[in-house]
Amino acid sequence: MLSILGLIIPFLSSVVDPITKITGQITDTRIAAMHAKTDEEKVAAEERTKQLEFRRDIMVAEAQSPMDRTIRFMFAFPCALYVCKLIIWDKIFELGSTDNLSDNLWYIMMTVIGFYFLDTLANKFKR
Repeated sequence: MLSILGLIIPFLSSVVDPITKITGQITDTRIAAMHAKTDEEKVAAEERTKQLEFRRDIMVAEAQSPMDRTIRFMFAFPCALYVCKLIIWDKIFELGSTDNLSDNLWYIMMTVIGFYFLDTLANKFKR
């Protein structure tokens, strides 16, 4: 079981954290530039490095954007509210019955919830 997790966790962290993946690619292109034998190879590697650094900078700026955080909250809040209503109001207090969601809404909800669990898992294993 642990060996399977050892194989899955690096994959999940690279999927969940694209900034880390791009940073690794930047390192690879810098190494390629240092080992380049011709000026053309060196220039191509440096251009690729600049492009990757630009993509990384955009991702970092986007993650810090208040608009991005607001949109993430707007996707997560209804899902959290629905689950809390189901558990607390319908199951614990037995005071109501909530209509079931359509299949498409369930897919969206599971994607949102799955993202938060995978993000938390990836961050724990990165430390």
